[in-house]
Amino acid sequence: FTLCALYAALARRLGVILELVSLRLPGLLKGRAPDLLLRLPGGAEQEELYVDILAGGRLRSAWDLKEYADAPLRAEDVRAAVHELTPAEFCLRLVEELAEACEAADDRAEAAFWQIEREVLQGQLRLAEERRASGRKEPGGGGVL
Repeated sequence: FTLCALYAALARRLGVILELVSLRLPGLLKGRAPDLLLRLPGGAEQEELYVDILAGGRLRSAWDLKEYADAPLRAEDVRAAVHELTPAEFCLRLVEELAEACEAADDRAEAAFWQIEREVLQGQLRLAEERRASGRKEPGGGGVL
């Protein structure tokens, strides 16, 4: 995840807009499919492309991505299954990755800390969403991620 975010930030500094997206295909073949991709929006005569960071930056089209589903799909179905990450999802993924990195380094106390931070963040995001849905104003005038 961090590598995708780093690539997107670097590309933006170079003037290339890459959107961090998740792939949510029905019947996604776990372990084979990339969880996150960078989308390079297409133009009038060019289809959008996806950068698969974990495959060495390989460019993929919607036709390539449909191979990750366990049922036949049309390219339009694949495009509908690609979702831009919201700021809230971005933050949750980042904290989750921190917890996983600490666990991989066998630092269980730090991993537990980041897991609790993720749960707190999820709770705060839920509360903010409930406030927004009910029309109540955020405390301190702040917005929702």
